[in-house]
Amino acid sequence: MQSKTEHKRKSVTATFINTGTSTGFNRAELLFGDVFWAKLGRDDDPVRVTTFSGQLWSVKDEHGTILKTWQIGENEQQMFRI
Repeated sequence: MQSKTEHKRKSVTATFINTGTSTGFNRAELLFGDVFWAKLGRDDDPVRVTTFSGQLWSVKDEHGTILKTWQIGENEQQMFRI
């Protein structure tokens, strides 16, 4: 059975894009929590996921340093750029 908090979470489509404008993100990786999800380097394709409001997504560099973290909002379509 879902808790009341989980039940209220809204399904969201999130797109993560590396614009290539910052060399610090050349070999970036997208994480859901602390789990690898996809490559998000300068030459990698955008990553589109179905997620839920309140969830955390992060980007780390090739050394494992977290560079950016986002919390998913309530909008049905969201876009995040690095």
